[in-house]
Amino acid sequence: KHEGDANPTLHYARDFGFSFVVSFFESQNKCISFIPRLGSSQANGFSTISIARDFEKDFSWFFSTLRTLVDKCDARQGGVHFLGSSFLEITKAFKKPLGWITYFSNDYEIPIPDNLEGIEYEHTDKGKYLILTREDFTTDKEAYEAHKQKLLEVMEEIKRRVPEYGK
Repeated sequence: KHEGDANPTLHYARDFGFSFVVSFFESQNKCISFIPRLGSSQANGFSTISIARDFEKDFSWFFSTLRTLVDKCDARQGGVHFLGSSFLEITKAFKKPLGWITYFSNDYEIPIPDNLEGIEYEHTDKGKYLILTREDFTTDKEAYEAHKQKLLEVMEEIKRRVPEYGK
């Protein structure tokens, strides 16, 4: 058994892992690319995502993409989440923050309620998707902020009903 670059075993890992570029194109223009990192002894995942400046997709594109990743990765949890340091800081109080679209598998360790106020649900054999809205709210700053506030209220509701949802 040898652990090294020249003769790696199945469980070989190196500090920074192995990175690849995955790109998708529409017509001749690059639409989206990301760099997954695998085999790292520290952390694996998508380290960089690059989206074309004119990248405009609707809810169905994001939902379809999330569903594909959830299915192919046999995920326990996933989502299309909001970013922003102040929002991320607030959501540290919750086990897994909700997003525009959030998936929880049936065997997720915290039972997420099925009757949260203002949330649409789509159930599958393996889990459920919580959908904040199917509307595009990203072009209106006031609507964007209102939806972030709605998510915070729903997360607080989950925490009240299922205390282990809080950290």
